[in-house]
Amino acid sequence: MSEQEKRIAQLELILQSFINLNFHYHKAETLTDYLKFVHQSLDKVMHAKNLYLALHDSLEQTIQFVYNVDEVDEPTDPTRKFPLASSEQSPTAWVIRNQKKLLMTAAQDRERSEANSDWGTGERAQYWLGVPLISQQGTCLGALVIQSYDAEISYSEEEQNIFNIFASVVANIIEKHTQTLKLESTISDRNNSLVKQLLEKEKAEKLQQAIFDISSLKHGELALVDLYPRIHQIIDKLLYAKNFLILLFDEDTSELTISYAVDEKDGDKYQNTTIPLGTGLSSYVINTRTPQRLTPALVGELVTKGEKIGTYGAQDFVSWLGAPMISTNMLHGLIVVQSYDSKIVYTDNDLKILNFFAQHVAGAIEVTVNTVQRRESQVKLAKHHRLLEQQNTQLTEAYQKLKATQNELIQKEKMASLGGLVAGIGH
Repeated sequence: MSEQEKRIAQLELILQSFINLNFHYHKAETLTDYLKFVHQSLDKVMHAKNLYLALHDSLEQTIQFVYNVDEVDEPTDPTRKFPLASSEQSPTAWVIRNQKKLLMTAAQDRERSEANSDWGTGERAQYWLGVPLISQQGTCLGALVIQSYDAEISYSEEEQNIFNIFASVVANIIEKHTQTLKLESTISDRNNSLVKQLLEKEKAEKLQQAIFDISSLKHGELALVDLYPRIHQIIDKLLYAKNFLILLFDEDTSELTISYAVDEKDGDKYQNTTIPLGTGLSSYVINTRTPQRLTPALVGELVTKGEKIGTYGAQDFVSWLGAPMISTNMLHGLIVVQSYDSKIVYTDNDLKILNFFAQHVAGAIEVTVNTVQRRESQVKLAKHHRLLEQQNTQLTEAYQKLKATQNELIQKEKMASLGGLVAGIGH
């Protein structure tokens, strides 16, 4: 092959490489994959075994070595960001800050290093070539750098021009990639916002339905034994309530009765158990009359501050909520939910929801108790009325008997008197 044919073949290879650079961007899954292809393409047309790309963040004034292949130096973490040095400290920074090409020989590199001990890092190359990545808006996106550790391999004027064209194509791709990321981020933010709105709407609808369901329980149609499971079902739709307890408080005896209990660890073995008001978490809610969101760490902090708090039942809970049930200034007890799962930790918003429904549940319990008491009073009144009716009937019957006996005695007395009178006349 003649020199002219070799030259034509080389130019065709260079041209085809530029065409492939644009085409391959749409096939590459990541920016790193694309930069690997750029490196391979460049290495076919000139010596480029050692290549790195430093992205520049103009807002943070940092650089990030997103691609770094070197025969001598260890690769830099592509996710790590470094402060952008001054032009007197780093050749890469010099290219970015001045937005100009920089070609250094080993001798020139030594001269700069002798003049400034802070100049450059890593192994010194025989030839170092860096070009800025300039966007279409004229901003510097970073620097593309190749270097040779072989004194016999330098970069000709033509190779410098080829490298500069490669850098221009890469700059356009990076700009496009950045815009794509921004667009994807914007779309993602909008989608997240829409999802959040939908979730909030769904949550609001569930909250509204739960309020309606709780309100419907205030008619007192359910017995307490049926009311508690229904309350559990309603609250479980709003927050994690796999472990759920309802405790009633007797102020006269200072005792708590676990009227309803569903728990992963304890099951329902504590249901219908009465415990004295002591130092447990539930007792802490009763004593403070305020809703509490607790974790083992928070309990430890409270104990350190002097609070006497212990636990009753399973000890290995992760997150705990307790809300007092108060209606018309009367403390009926409290509702408790807890989590043993480290992935499920209650928030202050969860506590607000539980506390909100605890007040409604208190009203439902009060209505149910009042209804039961009213029905019991009505039954007692009806029994008393029937007893009075029976007693009245007995008195009426006794009076009638007494009156009949009285009439009979009067009649007998009259007959006796009449008999005596007749006998007297006859005599």
